[in-house]
Amino acid sequence: KARMAQLLGSWKAEGPAPSYRAPGTPPAKGSLNYIEKRDVTQTFLFLGHPGFRFDDPDYPAVQVMSDLLGGGFASRIFKKVRTEMGLAYGAGGAVVPAYDHQGFFFFYTATKPESTTVALRAILDEIKRIREAPVTDEELNYAKSAYLNTYAFDFDSKEKVIRRLLNYDFYQYPADFNTRVRNAVEKVTKDDVLRVAKKHLQPDLLSIVAVGIKEQFDKPLDMFGAVNTIDLTIPEPKPKAPAAVVK
Repeated sequence: KARMAQLLGSWKAEGPAPSYRAPGTPPAKGSLNYIEKRDVTQTFLFLGHPGFRFDDPDYPAVQVMSDLLGGGFASRIFKKVRTEMGLAYGAGGAVVPAYDHQGFFFFYTATKPESTTVALRAILDEIKRIREAPVTDEELNYAKSAYLNTYAFDFDSKEKVIRRLLNYDFYQYPADFNTRVRNAVEKVTKDDVLRVAKKHLQPDLLSIVAVGIKEQFDKPLDMFGAVNTIDLTIPEPKPKAPAAVVK
């Protein structure tokens, strides 16, 4: 600190303070997309739609809901896709808020081509199910405990503490924002989880991407709607013209 003061202590702020504003996020429309990749033995599935900011009042409840739905071995998506159906090694999802613009929700798995549509349907069903009925007391207690028990690991080094405080200062969040979120998580109820799931999870607005070999899929992908094919082929470079011969 003394060294920094010696080097930078004489600096003075001059002129108007710089303004900073993130660009707007285009509205979600929902889409079904296919990317051909023939050198893989699985189909990779990704689903997502825009989310919200950290300072949204619903964030604590959404965090609990997100952990219940896709955040780990005890989540509904993991238990359905892997444990019960045996379709994949991993499956899940999360809410990823941002400080000054919409973050996003995402869900994922990778499965053998012959179970592509079955795995996709399982994830979609779980997203819809958590919007339709309250979670159990056991699920709620587990998700809240998991969040609260890992809370301390966000502050187990000076670097993490300083980085967090710098972010709060830069984006004009209160310095005790993390404490406020923790206290709010402790108060989340089953009704809160159902309410925010209905409000923030929008199955019709999901952008879905399937990466793999469609000829090997168990059923055509268009059973979920119109498919947009995305070409990620890297074109071969054009041959260079021969260098002129100097005589």
